[in-house]
Amino acid sequence: MKLKNLSISNLFGILNYNINFCDSDVNVITAPNGYGKTVILNVINSIISNDFSYLVSLNFESLSLEFKNFTITVEKSKNSLNVKINETNEVILIPGGFDDLNTHKFKLNSNELSKYTDNMEVLFIRDQRISSNINLVKKAAYRLRDLINSAHLESAKISQELDGEFIMRLFHPLDNISKTSIDSLEQRLLGIQDKLINYSKYDLVNMKNIEHNIINRGVVTNNNMFLLKLYLDDMLLKLEPIDYIFSKIKLFENIINESVLSFKRILFSRDDGFYFISNNGSKIDYDLLSSGEKNQLIMIFNLIFNSHYHGIVLIDEPEISLHVSWQSNFINSILKIKNINLFDNVVISTHSPTIIGNHWDWVCDLSDLLESNYTNGN
Repeated sequence: MKLKNLSISNLFGILNYNINFCDSDVNVITAPNGYGKTVILNVINSIISNDFSYLVSLNFESLSLEFKNFTITVEKSKNSLNVKINETNEVILIPGGFDDLNTHKFKLNSNELSKYTDNMEVLFIRDQRISSNINLVKKAAYRLRDLINSAHLESAKISQELDGEFIMRLFHPLDNISKTSIDSLEQRLLGIQDKLINYSKYDLVNMKNIEHNIINRGVVTNNNMFLLKLYLDDMLLKLEPIDYIFSKIKLFENIINESVLSFKRILFSRDDGFYFISNNGSKIDYDLLSSGEKNQLIMIFNLIFNSHYHGIVLIDEPEISLHVSWQSNFINSILKIKNINLFDNVVISTHSPTIIGNHWDWVCDLSDLLESNYTNGN
C-alpha cells in the first residue's frame, strides 16, 4: 500500500515538516545532521509495525501518515498518545508519564490498524549493518541456501500434484491442440532446455550436460503433440519456484560482481548458498571481505531476498563504508531490484550527493522544506 505523505509538527519542539512522497521511483531525504532524516524513517517503520515505543520517546506534538487507503494521525500529550485511524480513535496510556518507559512495548490494542497493515511489509535497513560479533555475510549465504532448498521443495510439491492429476488430464478433450503448432512446441522445448542450462550454472538443478533435443517431425501425430504440450505445460509449472529464485540470484550476482567486489567474485551452490573466490581461483573466507564489501553485500542481499512484493523499503545512509564509485551505482542497483520486487515505496536518507547522482528531482531537502515553512510563517 503506497505511502503518500508525512507531516509532523514541533519535532524536537522546533521543526515542522510536510513531506510528499511523490510518484517517483525512489524518494530521497537529505539534510544536515540534526534535521531528523533518520527520525522520519523510524516514524514510518514504527507505525507500520504497530510499535509506538519510538513515538513515546520522541519529542513532537502531532504527526500524520497518509497511505493510499487510510490516514493515521498521532497527537502527543503528557501521559498518552491519541491515535486516529481514519475515523477510529484509540488512546495509548503511558504509565508514570513519558519518563517511565522501561522496556514496555506500546502498541494499539484494537485491530483497526491491522485491517490496513496486515498485508504491508516494511524493510528497514539501518545505518549500522555489520556487527563484529555476528558473521552476517555467512548468515546470508546460509539463508540463500535455505531459500534454494525451499524452492526445490515447492517444485517437488507442484510436481507431485501434477503427477497425481496426470491421468485425468491425459484424457481431457483436446480443445486447444489444433491451435498448437509443431514450431511453437519446438520453441517452447528449446526454451525450457535453455532454462535448465542456466539453472545448472548456479547449481539449481543437477543437470550438467543438457543437449538441445529437436522434435522429429516425421513421426509427430496429434497425440504426440498433445503429450508434448502436456509435458511442456507441466515442466513450466514445476520450474516456476526455481525460476523465481534464479531471477533473484542472477540479479544479486550481477550487482555484487559489477559494483561491490574487488579482486574477487561471488559464486553459488546448493551447499553453500554463495561463496567467494579470488581472481587467482582460491576460495575466500566470508570474514576476509572488507567492511565496505560486507556492508554493501548485506544491504543488497536484504533488498533482494528479505524484502517483499509491494513492500515499503527504508534505507538509512547507504553511503556508510561505501567507496564513491560504489555510491554512484547505488540508485541504479535499487531500480533493478525494484523492477523484480515491485516496491510500493523506497525512501532513502542520505548525506551523499554521489548517491543522488542525476536524480535531484527525487530529493526532499529538509533544510529547504524548513526554510519554506518559516517563509510561510509556520
